[in-house]
Amino acid sequence: PWGDAAETTIDAAESYLRTLKTRGGMAESTVETHRQRLKKYVRVYRRLHGRDDLLEPLTDASVRVREIERALTVLDTFDEDLGTDRSKLEYLRVTQDWYDFLIRRGRAEYNPLQGATDEFGWERQEPDNSSLTAEQVRRIYEAADTSEQRLITIALAGWGLRPGEVAALHASQISLDTNDPHLEFDDDRKNGPGTVALLVGLEALADRLDELAEDEDWNGYIFPSDRAVSGHIHVDTVRRRFKRAAENASVTV
Repeated sequence: PWGDAAETTIDAAESYLRTLKTRGGMAESTVETHRQRLKKYVRVYRRLHGRDDLLEPLTDASVRVREIERALTVLDTFDEDLGTDRSKLEYLRVTQDWYDFLIRRGRAEYNPLQGATDEFGWERQEPDNSSLTAEQVRRIYEAADTSEQRLITIALAGWGLRPGEVAALHASQISLDTNDPHLEFDDDRKNGPGTVALLVGLEALADRLDELAEDEDWNGYIFPSDRAVSGHIHVDTVRRRFKRAAENASVTV
């Protein structure tokens, strides 16, 4: 629960979360994680300060100093209750982003947590993730249960696609021209060029296309789904299938 927060506060929070999903392309599971972190912030704020409406002070510059202190007091509680610096920073990041969202929407004049990272000695310990070796990728490929799962492995590890791009891959994006086999993406593709060269996996991809073309009702997606409104499998399905293949191969990703 939102801890009996004011409806205006809840509506503003849910509007932010909807935007993460619809415009930010964030997976539902990740949006839900953001929701739980924001709920905790709202509940702790209300318990400490007895205020239901978190938005009201944000439009009154005269209370800005006091509101900053109230927000930092919530972080003091997180500092005591949460186990790791990484977790504390994640809660802070979500809440800062929410306040920034309110500013962009004209519902706040300032972010009371701006620069809050400098107030605490929290440090993010990044895991030392090593890249998969060619041998590990080969083992994952060979451990895949189905041809579809093997193609997912090729798309992620061989073509370098993001899981969401794999899930939504469409036949219209594919060019198997002998001299220049490639995938075409929109200009607004995140973190990558609009064209991806297909240097490996051509035979597997061609076999997949032939297999799908035998279905008269095929909708054009390389990984179609009859149950999804989108017409293709969910990004989390891509992750699960790759993870299952990796586990079968005894490879830690």
